[in-house]
Amino acid sequence: MDKLSSLIEHVRFNCELASVRQAGMYSVCGLAMRLRDLYKWEHGLMPWEEGDAKDVLQWIGQKEEFWDQIYNMPFKPIALKGITYDPFDTGPINQRLAADCLYYGAGMGEGTIPSFFLGTVVKNGWVEGLNVIIVEKEYARDLMTNPAFSKDQEIVIRKASALYYLWNSVMFARKENQRVFQICFREFGVDTWDLEAIKNVLNALLEKHLDVFIYHEIGELKDNTMESQKFHLILDRFQRTIVEFLLRAIKDLLSDTHEKGRFPWLVGKRDLSGLALSIALLDDFRRILYSDICNALELIQGNNGWDSFSEAISKSREKAKKILLPILDIIEDVSLSSDEVLERIKKFISSEIKCNSQNLHN
Repeated sequence: MDKLSSLIEHVRFNCELASVRQAGMYSVCGLAMRLRDLYKWEHGLMPWEEGDAKDVLQWIGQKEEFWDQIYNMPFKPIALKGITYDPFDTGPINQRLAADCLYYGAGMGEGTIPSFFLGTVVKNGWVEGLNVIIVEKEYARDLMTNPAFSKDQEIVIRKASALYYLWNSVMFARKENQRVFQICFREFGVDTWDLEAIKNVLNALLEKHLDVFIYHEIGELKDNTMESQKFHLILDRFQRTIVEFLLRAIKDLLSDTHEKGRFPWLVGKRDLSGLALSIALLDDFRRILYSDICNALELIQGNNGWDSFSEAISKSREKAKKILLPILDIIEDVSLSSDEVLERIKKFISSEIKCNSQNLHN
């Protein structure tokens, strides 16, 4: 990697700068969890390994001091083989990196805030006409580590980030989610909620269920219920508000219930473990939005259980479409200010989804 040390250095700097901007998005607890994971990554620890508390606090202090120093700096361009690229020009950069089995990610993440990473490609193939790239070891990353993402006709799975995501989901799982996780873990010989046993099977679980992440992204690329350009224009206007959180959740449900999405695919395979994992990973608000699917999991081992689950998928998809229309009507009402839109959306969530809007915040 010596010949690419300059590239890694520049991407890492951009990751630091992105982290500065991302830090303000999160609650105190949310930021602490992400800083903890970043510390583990920088120090080569597994997700379930903890650093010394004193060392972690010292590292956080140094990190915040460095972030203060670079706060107003611009992102660095990416230089490869004598050619300089804009840091967001991922296409030609990745063409250059392909021979070294590297993948460079750059774009706007949650809250339309930049995010970057650089990692090693371990697998590259095609699924449903889409290019699927599996990235394992990461040389640069920021606070915002999504386990998977899609862009144009390309899906990228970040295995290292997915492992952190899985472990955190297990660590902070509530009782109802623990019960669902255990349906998945039984396939790997873990019959009780034993964190030591769970960590020993987590790599195998991730390897077996990578398709759970892949088919969510396939559904997202295939579903056209909401025009992509309109979706991103709305996100630009309502960054880090309940509108963004709500639309992302509805879009996830539409993706998962699309005929090429993960739930129809898992039903087709009769993959109970994969279904349980997909449901266990849902946050509190999505559990409400996906309620028919969550309830159907309880029935799946009975007579006609799989048929009932398919019906729940169809019902959930129609519910998502039904919810989406009035939400878009409110957002696109030119007579309303942004504050008025937010108030109307809060009332809609309370009356129609039967949920407190606070449940949308991480």
